[in-house]
Amino acid sequence: MKVELVFDPTKKSFASRVKAPIKKVSANRPTKVKPKPAPVATATATGATAGGKSKRARRPKKTVAELDAEMTDYFQENNAEATV
Repeated sequence: MKVELVFDPTKKSFASRVKAPIKKVSANRPTKVKPKPAPVATATATGATAGGKSKRARRPKKTVAELDAEMTDYFQENNAEATV
């Protein structure tokens, strides 16, 4: 596939040719003053850090022996239910 680009270096860029519309403000209309919003609870008060994650303590990782015990209990319960 052949792609041919036509480029004219004498033209200005599109961004420089297009301008944002200018808002007109009438002189006789008073400007509205927006009330300030109520203060939001700080991150430290809610227990969150700057990254947005909470500071809750994590539960410790289970050991291999604990995981094995859970697996045997699980399979024993399922085998007992299947025989009933």
